[in-house]
Amino acid sequence: MISESYTARLARGTMNQWSWGLRSLADPLFYLLLSLSLTSWFIPGPGDRLPWDWLLTKALIEELFFRFMLQEMAERLLKNRKVLGPVTWANVLASAAFSAMHLFRQPPLWAALTLIPSLLFGIAWNRYKSVLPVFLIHFSYNFALFYRVF
Repeated sequence: MISESYTARLARGTMNQWSWGLRSLADPLFYLLLSLSLTSWFIPGPGDRLPWDWLLTKALIEELFFRFMLQEMAERLLKNRKVLGPVTWANVLASAAFSAMHLFRQPPLWAALTLIPSLLFGIAWNRYKSVLPVFLIHFSYNFALFYRVF
């Protein structure tokens, strides 16, 4: 049996990411998760504004690491076991790591508060298996928190 070349697998994986990412735009759950960024109006603002392009880059890098790599690897190891409803153990693990990472730059309460949106990002990852919708949702949360324009 001839194995598929690395570039062919990369091309197929990239097409899958775009395909599932674009399909998410037709899913009402995507818009529900996106609209939950408005909850940032109910917590105090961070007091400073990060440039929007930095928020964009940061959301993409975080989702590539915490969802595409960490959560997906944990899903395979833990056999996609559920904790509660659509939340998996891999999602809890990736979200706990995500919140712990925020301890380096934020007070403990703020870092802990990132756990809830992170669990929602993990639910979106499990549903779409694409970085695109999760990245868009994450960016909207950051943008709403730092700019308060939604």
